[in-house]
This record gives sequence, C-alpha cells and structure tokens, in this order.
Amino acid sequence: MTTIQSMITTVERPDSGFEPDEAQLAAVSFLARYNGRTMDAYRHDLRGYFQWAADNDVEVLKATRPHIELFRAWMEDRGLAASTIDRRLSTVCGFYRFAHIDGRIGSNPAQYVRRPQVHPTDARGLDRSELGAPAATRSPVGRVSVHSMRMVVDLPAPLGPRKAKTSPGSTSKLTPAPPRRFRTAWSVG
Repeated sequence: MTTIQSMITTVERPDSGFEPDEAQLAAVSFLARYNGRTMDAYRHDLRGYFQWAADNDVEVLKATRPHIELFRAWMEDRGLAASTIDRRLSTVCGFYRFAHIDGRIGSNPAQYVRRPQVHPTDARGLDRSELGAPAATRSPVGRVSVHSMRMVVDLPAPLGPRKAKTSPGSTSKLTPAPPRRFRTAWSVG
C-alpha cells in the first residue's frame, strides 16, 4: 500500500497597514511552486538576497547582471563555500527566471551570471554513476548479471537514549546507546 503525505503551508495575512511591493509578490509567486524543506531553503536564500539588495540600495526587480555578480562577490568575501554560493545563486536565478516568465520583469538579469566552480567532494557515499556501476557488470556470457549482485553498506546506528532491558513490573530507564554501526547488505535478483 502506498502512503502519500501532504504538507499544508499556512500563510498568515499581515496587519492591515502592510502592502507588499512587486518584488515581494514575485518572491511569493516563486515560493508558491515549492513546499517543505525546499521552500524553506529557497525562502532563506531569497531573504538573504533581498536583505543584501536593501543594504546596497538595489531595487530587486530592477537589478542587473552586475548587481547579482556583486552579490556573488559579497558572499565570496564573507568566506562562504563555493557550493553554498552556487546554491544561493541558483535560487536567485530561479527567482528571476520565474519573474520574467510571469511578466514582472522585461528580461532575466540572472541568465548569464557566472557561478563559482564547485569541485566534486571526497565525501563518503555513492553518486549516481557509482550506484549504477555494479548493475552494469557483465557475466562471462556477455549479458548483464544482476542475479548475484550484492551491495554492502556501512551505516551509522542510531545514537541517543534507548530503553534498558529490565525485569517485568519494574520501571524502565533510559540509558545512552553506545556508538555502533549497522552493516546492511542486500542482494538483487
């Protein structure tokens, strides 16, 4: 049985004296396309960009490519990682792309913004190509063999409090769980 979870986002109406400007309406229109953690991350990125624009007297919907590249340089000067800068610029570029599509701006100023070069990491784990590599192994006959494919993954076990085993009728106590690792293996076929 498939379970589908839905998330409801509640938007509260601000006090009666508040009137959103065109840039804020464009941001709401952009964010309405997303939900959950993606929307939260994009909202955070846009807040940072809007704050930078306000601090530098830049009207968000009248910004040009050099303004956005100054925003990138500002983030670099703050010492942010290239991947963080790239993600935030991706949000800003998406915002301007949809503002252009929605007719709020005449042209997309973020279309040709230079992004920082993000190098692959030495992070543990498999990327998509590595995950598919075992499936592409060939049997001696020349056909792809997935019958004996076995994948072993070393996962961290949950840490934190757990219930101690006690005798029946006594109250259970929470004790810290020792560091340990689960070794998970699964076969295909």
